Amino acid sequence: MPISNRTPFRQLNKRLNFFTGFFTTAEDWLQGQEYHLEKRKLHLRGLHTPGIIPGEGEGLAVTAGAGLSVRVGAGAALDREGNLLYLPGAKTVPIPLPENLPTTVHVCIKYAENPTDTQYNVDYPEYSGPARISENPEIICLLEKPDDFEGVELARIALQPGVAEIVSSAIDTGVAERAGAVDWVRDALAKQLRERLHERLLKLHEHHLAKQRRQNRSLYEPGVMPGVLDELAVSPVGGLDVQVQPGAALDGAGNELYLDQAVQLSIPPSTAPRRVYILAGYQDRFDAYLQDLEAPFDVPPGGSPPGISRYRTLKVELADAAPDPAAWIELAHIDLAAGATEVRLPADPGRPQQNEIDRRSLSWAVAKAIAESQLSAELRDRIVDLMRLKRGAFAALSARFPVPSAIDVRQAAVNVEMLARNDTLRPDRLAEVMGVFAALEQDVGQEIGVTYPPIIDEPEYKHYQAGVAALGAALYARQNAHTLFNRQSDIIAAARDLAGVVFEAPKAEAGPDQTIPTLTGQVAVKLDASASQAHEDQKIVRYRWDKEE
Repeated sequence: MPISNRTPFRQLNKRLNFFTGFFTTAEDWLQGQEYHLEKRKLHLRGLHTPGIIPGEGEGLAVTAGAGLSVRVGAGAALDREGNLLYLPGAKTVPIPLPENLPTTVHVCIKYAENPTDTQYNVDYPEYSGPARISENPEIICLLEKPDDFEGVELARIALQPGVAEIVSSAIDTGVAERAGAVDWVRDALAKQLRERLHERLLKLHEHHLAKQRRQNRSLYEPGVMPGVLDELAVSPVGGLDVQVQPGAALDGAGNELYLDQAVQLSIPPSTAPRRVYILAGYQDRFDAYLQDLEAPFDVPPGGSPPGISRYRTLKVELADAAPDPAAWIELAHIDLAAGATEVRLPADPGRPQQNEIDRRSLSWAVAKAIAESQLSAELRDRIVDLMRLKRGAFAALSARFPVPSAIDVRQAAVNVEMLARNDTLRPDRLAEVMGVFAALEQDVGQEIGVTYPPIIDEPEYKHYQAGVAALGAALYARQNAHTLFNRQSDIIAAARDLAGVVFEAPKAEAGPDQTIPTLTGQVAVKLDASASQAHEDQKIVRYRWDKEE
């Protein structure tokens, strides 16, 4: 009877009692066999730990075979169900080669039974059937560590890319456990100790994390840590797939986010235009590490066995909504066109287009204002470039839509650029400087809207107003200097686009000459508005009369 069809022993509380005149059937004998089998299994799993039975045969030793195969020596083992697994002779097993390498293959022995020795009754076929049940365990290979009920693990094999044969150095037999007698007193004490130790380690871990978070929040602004590995750069890898490179960051709660290996994400296709955010968040794996004490604590990139480094604390996700800055860090976003099939790096990082990776909203983890009294060379160069671009954009805007505040923005940009070049601009005053620009740029938008009313319905004007509002929100949220500069870059791009808005001159079609009745008869009338003024420096040259309904 297959193991899956057997009755638990708690339901087998009666055994056969033979007496003179008792006519037995096949069902009686099967129940008798089942009683003794399940009773033996109850004894084995209750009083013995699963594993390899020592001293039997070759102890189920796993050694390298020819090519991609291993040899499992004769021996016996006991599984978690209480099944006795007996391998009478050595067996050679081929090792399957997975598609993704490197990886680890777990070689296990598993209980199996099969009916055999079938006896046929030609005259009465219904009385035919197998006369024996063969208990021949299987040797199986799994890509994940087996649980207690999948079999007994004999060895692990680390497979590397390009593997052509199994070598002894790739086989780890140290993971195999030996079967033994259960010491209930010691086992109970050990379990209690493990549980208390687990709880204590988690509390200690949380204590150190809380201390680290307090320090990070007080000394640093959240964002990507500059200069660490590849700074969590986002790059396209073909189609709608992107890859986040290794790096580190600090989130709003003060957690340290660390990514040691590149992670690839697949953006789902869409028939409608949408914005996709690529986010980094904190993930504490310490509790999971304590659950699996057999797993190595650190798995280096490309190491063996493959896996996720136990030092990694960063997870990456895709989202369609703007992230909560307290829990997530925006690494990039992409404005996808309807039906887009590919994402790209931007040709101009300052003005990414549709389907291009936009990193302008990226914030950097920098020390708060108490750290330095002078700008770093990197920060100074960025301010100089930003002010130069601002002067050019608002010069074009002032020429197209002359308003007083646009000239004020240009003058302020000149002053800030001079302060940065002379190293007289302090880092702790940058937010104040950006606040001045926010007020001036808000005035520019209001003055243009009042002086040139048709402009307020143009998308370029709405984009400019949204950029100014985003800068104000960043100032209110006390974002770091890099984030404020990114908002200023958005305003500069919007001002440049706004300066390019062109209005078509009004046109009207007069139509053909008309004959109208008068008191003196029919008179031919020619409609001409060439002397009418439509706007400064413009006149109506054509118009059309419409019949009034």
